[in-house]
Amino acid sequence: MHPNAVNTSTEAVKTRQERLLAAYNSRDVDELFAFFSKKILYSDYGVNNLNQDYEAVKAFFTEVYAKTTDLSFELRSISGTETFTAWEYDLTFKYVETSDILGGLPAEGQTIKLREAGLYWWAQEEVVAGGDPHGEGAIKEKVWKVIRCHNYGKMVEE
Repeated sequence: MHPNAVNTSTEAVKTRQERLLAAYNSRDVDELFAFFSKKILYSDYGVNNLNQDYEAVKAFFTEVYAKTTDLSFELRSISGTETFTAWEYDLTFKYVETSDILGGLPAEGQTIKLREAGLYWWAQEEVVAGGDPHGEGAIKEKVWKVIRCHNYGKMVEE
């Protein structure tokens, strides 16, 4: 079963979001992007990266993971439904190298702590979970994918 294939109960929504949080913390772009629709529209208002498509947001996270260490997303609260979730989390990381894509935050070696809120819109998409995707034996299932995301954050003291 695909990791995003969940029931639509409140507990299932929370579990889905916790798996997304684990994907962010994994620092594995492919694991993270298993949650994102190819049709995603992504905005991170904290660094002024607005209305990014799939390829642009994938490049963004590739650079984030490459230019930071000690990256950690810590969940503070979550609420929502199967099609919309809002969560608050703390994001902590240390720069390895300054990056323009990260909005010009302070230079290398500094630990940054952000308090962030993320709004996620979800839709079910059909994916091939096994077998030949173009032939017999293809196993298709509906999974929840992020189709729109707005993140808002600000720096906070540790």
